[in-house]
Amino acid sequence: MHEVLKLLVVDDDAVIRRFFAKIFAGEGFRIESAANGAEALERIRSEDYDVVVTDLCMPRMDGLRLIRELHRTRPGTAVLAITGYGTIRDTVALMKNGAFDVLTKPFSLEEIRLAVDKAVRHHRLARKNRELEHRLKTAEKLAGIGKLAAGVAHEINNPLDAAIRFVNLALADLADDPDRAAGYLADAHAGLQRIAGIVRSLLDFSRTVACDRAPGRLADLIREAVVALRPGVAAPGVNVEYDLADGGVFVARGYFHVFTNLIKNALDALASGGRLNVAARPDGDGVTVSFTDTGPGIPQAIGERVFEPFFTTKPPGQGTGLGLSISRQIVEQLSGRLDFVSQPGAGTTFTVWCRTLQPPAPAAPRTGGVVVAAHGEAVRTKRRAAPRAG
Repeated sequence: MHEVLKLLVVDDDAVIRRFFAKIFAGEGFRIESAANGAEALERIRSEDYDVVVTDLCMPRMDGLRLIRELHRTRPGTAVLAITGYGTIRDTVALMKNGAFDVLTKPFSLEEIRLAVDKAVRHHRLARKNRELEHRLKTAEKLAGIGKLAAGVAHEINNPLDAAIRFVNLALADLADDPDRAAGYLADAHAGLQRIAGIVRSLLDFSRTVACDRAPGRLADLIREAVVALRPGVAAPGVNVEYDLADGGVFVARGYFHVFTNLIKNALDALASGGRLNVAARPDGDGVTVSFTDTGPGIPQAIGERVFEPFFTTKPPGQGTGLGLSISRQIVEQLSGRLDFVSQPGAGTTFTVWCRTLQPPAPAAPRTGGVVVAAHGEAVRTKRRAAPRAG
């Protein structure tokens, strides 16, 4: 069965519309027509066309507006523009606005057939390309699901197997040596806690779509992340420095999770002491926040894998390998960027570009500056801080 292609002819001249209908009626096309751009859009809203041929000068809505609208709403449709002004400049302008090709009056039957044939081939190739892109995305999703499932099975099976073995040992010693059995049960409990942590991380991984988009003061989000992590994570001799020049910058509060994870990773890397510098600088319509540590750095061989789910260089039981994957998903949801550079032996810098937001409704100003100094931390601000919303 031959494919029936749909051709829409848009022209305020009925003679032109009949002319096109007569030419292509026996060549596998279903021909429809409209007298102006507005009428054409009504048809296009309810049906897709493979090729649209449109004049430029028409009442109600001209051809240029129609071409722009088709380019915006039906980018896969090939549009041929008919014009009496055949300059290169006009042709380029039409094609920039979405026309596939331009026919200049007067034109021959051969030129019409050739132009429509090229448009049909372009449409078919574009459609096949969209289908291939869809298949590729589906394959990538399936591959990602398979990889994630394998990672979940591996991460859960190890502590689960250990927990089962310890429970069995505890059962065997329960009557003869209750103290030893209690020790085995404590080990089993640790393994189950590990599994619970993995499940919590997976839930976070699946909930990143609903990240908080409300505005929060950047300096407060970073400071809160450090304060929350520092007591239980940072080793002695770790110094955290801030260089946040403008205290009035607001970003989505969802970045708090990202900052927390990046700071935690940096503090973990400074197990023998060192320095973490957190800096922010304006960057276009956003702000770039950098987290630079003086730790051992990331080997080049594994640099490409740091964002993979379940990939971690930490010892067993100290990391799920989901933190950076979750962070990248949050950043992408918030239209930001997450990158890193690292030099083995010299440290690592992660950078987050965040789009700046308007601050929340003004509140009563707080008098005086705010300086936080704890465990060698130094905060430098140039403007007085207003209270954080919420």
